[in-house]
Amino acid sequence: MMSTLCNIDGFAPIVSGNASVLILGSMPSETSLILQQYYGHPRNAFWPIMSALFGVAPELCYQHRKEVLMENGIAVWDV
Repeated sequence: MMSTLCNIDGFAPIVSGNASVLILGSMPSETSLILQQYYGHPRNAFWPIMSALFGVAPELCYQHRKEVLMENGIAVWDV
């Protein structure tokens, strides 16, 4: 059973100076909050899609996945 979260704070945006695309989401899931990662739930398709789109291994650590997005002009923010 999932607990009820109150006063949820999102994450800082993933963004670089060359961003030309913003992927805007709603508040992160409880799993994402626990992992402190955007789209952290294993059933979420976001990271597998980004891995396929940019030709990188899906098992990259979170920091490297964020770097791939920034290198490719993608910004992410949950509001």
